[in-house]
Amino acid sequence: MVTISSERATERERLEHANDALAEEMVGRLKAQQAELLAAQKLRMHVERTPLGVVEWDRQHRVTAWNPAAEAIFGFPEHEALGRTATEFIVPASGARRDAMWRELGLSRDGTKITLDNVTRAGRSIQCEWYNTPLVDPGGRIVGFASLVQDVTERLNTERTIHYMAHHDALTGLPNRRLMQDRLNQAIMQARRKQRHVAVLFLDLDRFKLVNDTLGHDSGDYVLKDVARRLASCVREIDTVSREGGDEFVVILPDLERPENARIVAEKILREFARPVEIGSQEVHITTSIGISHYPNDATDVNQLLKHADGAMYQAKDSGRNTARFYTSDLNYLLSRRLEMEGRLRKGIELEEFFLRYQPQVDIATGRIAGLEALVRWNDPSKGEVLPSDFILVAEELGLIVQLGEWVFRTACRQLKAWEAEGIGDVVVSVNLSPRQFMSRRLSASLLAIVRESGVDPRSVAVEITESMVMRSMEQSIEILAQLRSVGIGVSIDDFGVGYSSLAQLKRLPASGLKIDRSFIANVPEDASSGSITETIIAMARSLKLRVVAEGVETRAQLDFLRAKHCDAFQGYLFSRPLTALEASAMLRAQAGSRATATG
Repeated sequence: MVTISSERATERERLEHANDALAEEMVGRLKAQQAELLAAQKLRMHVERTPLGVVEWDRQHRVTAWNPAAEAIFGFPEHEALGRTATEFIVPASGARRDAMWRELGLSRDGTKITLDNVTRAGRSIQCEWYNTPLVDPGGRIVGFASLVQDVTERLNTERTIHYMAHHDALTGLPNRRLMQDRLNQAIMQARRKQRHVAVLFLDLDRFKLVNDTLGHDSGDYVLKDVARRLASCVREIDTVSREGGDEFVVILPDLERPENARIVAEKILREFARPVEIGSQEVHITTSIGISHYPNDATDVNQLLKHADGAMYQAKDSGRNTARFYTSDLNYLLSRRLEMEGRLRKGIELEEFFLRYQPQVDIATGRIAGLEALVRWNDPSKGEVLPSDFILVAEELGLIVQLGEWVFRTACRQLKAWEAEGIGDVVVSVNLSPRQFMSRRLSASLLAIVRESGVDPRSVAVEITESMVMRSMEQSIEILAQLRSVGIGVSIDDFGVGYSSLAQLKRLPASGLKIDRSFIANVPEDASSGSITETIIAMARSLKLRVVAEGVETRAQLDFLRAKHCDAFQGYLFSRPLTALEASAMLRAQAGSRATATG
């Protein structure tokens, strides 16, 4: 009995342990299921709330899961997305990049990242980044794919905008210096492989500062954009037109068979610039100076090619502007001379090394001095007397010409006042204005202030401006000339005849006189054409009651011709070379003395 009871007790304990173990296992499984359910709920919550689109696909690329963020990105609700393939509704029907994505997913278990062009339910094109990974069953087989997707359209657009702005000029939209240098470097490498040529054209607009100074920066910007369009129209699609900065542009001509091809493009550009730029009712005439260098003839790297083209451009400036020049080895010497000239010129203005000479203008009817033209000279300590032709253009390029021009006008007025005080100042002193000085907005106020400061009669002072300066901006010129004439300052149109102004244009100018260009006088009376032009100019001027002065008169025959055609006055070596102030004073005293003797 004892044995049976003991066995029953042992069996009962074993059953109790088994039941406890089973209960514990069931509780553990229940907890695990609850944990899995909680994890699934949490995962579902994250999937529902994540800003990233979550998409799952089966092996046939049909959608099996689609979260709210995916709906927000593409506009398709879940019930419209499930069961459909991507090509049916969110990506174009064909695309190498999309096909590559599925191919890579099938081969790789590491997943892929790819940017695709997608389409929303509303038909809007967007760009999305897809982070894709295969779904693998316990046996290691791929059973589908999971994707995280985000709309990166705005970010990519911003990046493209930033990249564009970093490589293009904001005003003209042309490539900037950074992009230009990169393209030039690529062109050089390509030319090296193919044994071809590359040309660099460095352009600087002539006297562009006048446009900004007279018409304002808005008009200047309009001109720059027009220049950009014109340059682009002159080149091939493979060429590059870039803005270097300010009023400078660079054109790259890659893959040239011969270096001479660059000349054809340069000439085409110069012809294109011959047309005026129309700004409202204004016509603005813009020209450009072009320097040209070649790979491999002149240099084999970017910096040297640009440097040589820049140097050739300055040679074009010094040759009279509105032209093109090729780089030559001699330019290194010329550039060093120019740099030396710039330094000496700045110092010369600072140290007041300039002085005036005065060339008499003689009344043809009376033979007496009626006026003097003030001509600036530079007394360079190392070079001696330097003529304007050697430094005026440099002064303009350096922005020193207005300062120098005001000094010339002030000095001439002071000298005139000294002659008046001596009783020998019954003459008109004329002063040449540079283009930049003429177009300065403060010209009239500046000249009038100098006249008042010196105490001379404004009617005893005149300014000379070239015909080409006037024609560059007729309306602006008329306004400036009217201001000068209103205060009594005389205005003479210099070098008349070379700009082919019409009588109608001349009638509109509030001028008091004009000067016939020396190129016509040099050939009279022998050359019939020059004689006819000179006679016509004199007749035009007299019909408009303008005083006519012929410059460059060197022979008695020329003077006799002018007298016969009723020209008012002349100047030239026939009567006198340009004189120092002391020499001019002596000549005026002699004239005053002879007048006193005659009247006595």
